[in-house]
Amino acid sequence: MSLETHEVRILETAEEVWELLCGRRVLHVKGFGSGFGDVPKEQMSAQGQQDEAAVKAIKRFRPDYLVVDGDPWGSGFQRYIKAYAEAQVRGGLAVPELVWVKSIKGSSPTPEEREKNYKKACEWAGQGLAVSVSWLAEATISAGVDRLFGAGCWEKLQGQKFDFRGAVRLLEAAEPDRPEWLRGLRRTAPGREMYLAIETVESRSENRYFEKCSFENVAKGNSIYQHLRGEGREPAVQGAVSFGGGESVLLEFATLYLFPGSGFDAGQAALFPFSRGRPSDPTLPSHEGRAFISEVQSRAELQNSLDLVLQGLRHHSTLNLICSPWCGAGASEAQKAAAQLAATIQESNTDINKSVYTFNPNQELCHLTLDPKERPEEWIQMWLKVLALCKECNAKGGDSKVYVLRHARRGVSNYSQLAQLDEATKLGFTEKKGNLHFLTYSDDVVKQRISTY
Repeated sequence: MSLETHEVRILETAEEVWELLCGRRVLHVKGFGSGFGDVPKEQMSAQGQQDEAAVKAIKRFRPDYLVVDGDPWGSGFQRYIKAYAEAQVRGGLAVPELVWVKSIKGSSPTPEEREKNYKKACEWAGQGLAVSVSWLAEATISAGVDRLFGAGCWEKLQGQKFDFRGAVRLLEAAEPDRPEWLRGLRRTAPGREMYLAIETVESRSENRYFEKCSFENVAKGNSIYQHLRGEGREPAVQGAVSFGGGESVLLEFATLYLFPGSGFDAGQAALFPFSRGRPSDPTLPSHEGRAFISEVQSRAELQNSLDLVLQGLRHHSTLNLICSPWCGAGASEAQKAAAQLAATIQESNTDINKSVYTFNPNQELCHLTLDPKERPEEWIQMWLKVLALCKECNAKGGDSKVYVLRHARRGVSNYSQLAQLDEATKLGFTEKKGNLHFLTYSDDVVKQRISTY
């Protein structure tokens, strides 16, 4: 059996996109735009292994729809999509439709833009894929550049060639003046790897700093993520995978898919550090969220990651712990308010110079291959392992505390928090002793100003 040829359809409005994707499994696929080229014999094995790994990863996600961000058909990550589609056909399984999101100057395409981009979308359809085209206004990209990289950043980039480097320098600003995602990136193990990769780009002797087009592409990727989500009509699951890629992939994962404060579930993201065997290919950190790995591998990855986290926490003289509602993908306003409060508590009650650290599970365990909503007992057990370290600190003369976040009306009501609070009390953390503190949040406002305890 072979792939059939399909007509390209145009989705003129965002509402049509939301209607199409609502309640479905959606996977945004990225990577190098070109492949190995004429593959030398010594690289054929590497290409074959990458092909196999890519097809397996997409299969494990089980997408209903695939998304690409206006890339033309090529020999890079595009080949993995076709290989996956062909494997589906051979297995007698459905082939997901592809949503091709293209940026345009205005809110709707000019006749020239429509004709040009329709032809590009037809190249994808010519590979046997059902293709729907959606338009993304460039204004969302310019606003995204300023939001992600600082006010006035878009203006700095104007007039520069697409490959100009140094107009925006991420790490030269003082820590408080850096973008929120950059300040929070080092709170997780994958984030720390991303940060080191960014440091490498901004300190190397050749091709130093990021290209102009990288900032634009990152803003476009962030905008597409939001473009696919209508209020009350979001996809059931929204994932992202990149098979290799350049500097823009590094920044897109750093600002969105692996940034703890973005609200994106890192378990639905995967970054495969594929290479084309070229010296210019960047070295990307590896990350495979739970949606892309087997159950056995998931549990092994979970234990290894948790062991690394616990090992790092043992170095602190005082270790505080936050008990907070989970805030992942699709979080409510109340959960987002709780996450904001938790982040503030962590910042206010951490002093590395005094070996005092406040652990925020929402941010520092979010990279693990575990969904607290699906496996609450395992999430509680991880939290309790950190609590045991807090108790150890106090036994050695530390002053560890537990901060419990409660809703203004409902109080502490979810199963995980109630179990955590019960165990903390059993280990001697109480209000009377001054090592258990309750802080209140509501659906839209944090009710209590945070002070350092």
